[in-house]
Amino acid sequence: MLLFIATVPALSQSKQEKEKFSSKCFGGKIEATIRHASPGQNNGEIVLDLPPGAGKVQIVWITVDKPVKGNREFKGLKAGYYSVHITDEKRCQSIIDNIQIKEIE
Repeated sequence: MLLFIATVPALSQSKQEKEKFSSKCFGGKIEATIRHASPGQNNGEIVLDLPPGAGKVQIVWITVDKPVKGNREFKGLKAGYYSVHITDEKRCQSIIDNIQIKEIE
């Protein structure tokens, strides 16, 4: 009988995860897919998943440097914390603070 033993490295953290945020607009919830950055790289991203029927929205991402008007995808991010302000057609605004991009190998 042959016995093979393999060592499998433990997975520290996933490069991608989903987070749910409460909101006073959009039926009470907003989801985001977060892709974490590689060490020393600006390759992280946040993708918002608004519920069906959200309609036209204005999205402003807040970085350490300045606000950036954008869309549901915010790419080229280094590890750190980001915020987003989302305003719907009825002027209802949701603010999500401290979305974290981690540095993961």
